[in-house]
Amino acid sequence: MAKNIDIYIDQGSDFMATFPPVTDNNGVAVDLTDPSPYIVKCLIRRSYATIFAVEMTVDESQFSDGIITIELSNSETAGLVATRWVYDVTIEEPINNTVVKVFEGLATVNPGVSSKPNTTLLTPYIPDDYGGL
Repeated sequence: MAKNIDIYIDQGSDFMATFPPVTDNNGVAVDLTDPSPYIVKCLIRRSYATIFAVEMTVDESQFSDGIITIELSNSETAGLVATRWVYDVTIEEPINNTVVKVFEGLATVNPGVSSKPNTTLLTPYIPDDYGGL
């Protein structure tokens, strides 16, 4: 059964999350490089039923310790709607192609102010006869 871990993403910022080691039934960390690299995927969707998904980048540098790190660039997070999403991380064992969901949860995208895509800065209208504050 997948571990439920909620993640928080700031819109317009680089995002990275490192999960606890993937373990076998005895609690021992799984070497995700042996005998050949596991295929690890992380998708984020607005809901479980939506077709559109964003695939996160998976950092393989700690796979030998069973550790998975996911990443999104600031331009990728800027394109995400600020709301709650769902995500999961799956691993595919290379010999028998067994796919297992190891992590899942909510992905909350927090709105950004200075990183809104396709926005135009407007100068507020102040009438000439405005008396001030």
